[in-house]
Amino acid sequence: MKTMVRFFLLSLFCLILAILNGCNGEPEAMVTIVEFKCNTGVTIFHDLSPDGKKIVTASRDNTAKIWNAETGEELQTLDGHTGLICDAAFSPGGTKIVTGSRDNTARIWDTESGEELKKFAGHTDTAQYFWVFFPTNERIVTSSSEALRIYDVESGTELNRLEARTHPVFSPDKTKMATGDTATKHILDVESGKELHQWNGCYHEFSPDGKNVIIGVRPFSSVFDVESGEELLRLEEPIAHFFPVGQKIAAAGDNAVRIVDAESGKELRKLKGEFEGFTSNGTKIITNNDGSVRIYDAESGKVLRTLAGYFNNLSPDGKKVVTTREKHIWNHHRVWDVESGKVLRTQEGKESVSRFSPDGKKMIVNDGGSTVWIVSFE
Repeated sequence: MKTMVRFFLLSLFCLILAILNGCNGEPEAMVTIVEFKCNTGVTIFHDLSPDGKKIVTASRDNTAKIWNAETGEELQTLDGHTGLICDAAFSPGGTKIVTGSRDNTARIWDTESGEELKKFAGHTDTAQYFWVFFPTNERIVTSSSEALRIYDVESGTELNRLEARTHPVFSPDKTKMATGDTATKHILDVESGKELHQWNGCYHEFSPDGKNVIIGVRPFSSVFDVESGEELLRLEEPIAHFFPVGQKIAAAGDNAVRIVDAESGKELRKLKGEFEGFTSNGTKIITNNDGSVRIYDAESGKVLRTLAGYFNNLSPDGKKVVTTREKHIWNHHRVWDVESGKVLRTQEGKESVSRFSPDGKKMIVNDGGSTVWIVSFE
């Protein structure tokens, strides 16, 4: 009898442990982790090169460093800024890096040699932030609490300046850019810097083909033609998202997501939860449901899987979801495979997920201090 009781209790314990681990008793997937110490002080930003082989980190000692993302070897130190570096980004080709600093400058560096190639001055107030973007190999965009500017990389010429205070969003082909403040949105041509259109709104997103843009104006949002500026469709929700493929839109409202036809606006189905993203082919939708994350079949509206925790991050390919145990607290997270529902990685401690690589195969993690990990799911 005692043996049976012990066996029952042991089986129950294993079942509870499996459920808590979120993997139904299966072991977590094998991952490769590269750990390395970065700059002195807190590391505040990092980016992966387009090929995933290098990482750039920036920290409070006014320097940035380039690392081998596969071995953790330090390759170059980018030294020249006289103020804290707020942001860093690789060029599309990976041969250059742009950094933005509170010394009111952006600088371009050679990735191989670490040499400073060009310095861009002009910003006058970076007390809050200084973002930098490298949409094409020929253009950089800088954005501070004072203004947004477009520069020619080769000549250093400023092509346009806007009093815009939000993250710019680029069309898929990087030829156009949407930006603005909390009340006005601008569409600009990246090559010339010329402004094409201006609308009232607080949210913006390009369609996958770059031909249309959604502008959110509480309490509704509208779809506009990028070339003509014509309003094509108006939705009752303030935020909406184009499906990655197909002519559909996910309109996000009060704890609900309406899937509508992109041309007629006809409602096709309605899902529960806060919209968080799509899988890359648009066949699945991820929502946050106050303590759980749901994976829906976009065509039928059926719940395919429910994951424990609060939504934190989604890989660019839509194949991995990161959840946390508590809302807005990142000291415990899990990485899930969307298709199988299997836990790929569980982490306790201070570390937080910062970014996935473009192909979703690597994840950058840091501990809020000077340590960074590259996690490879291969």
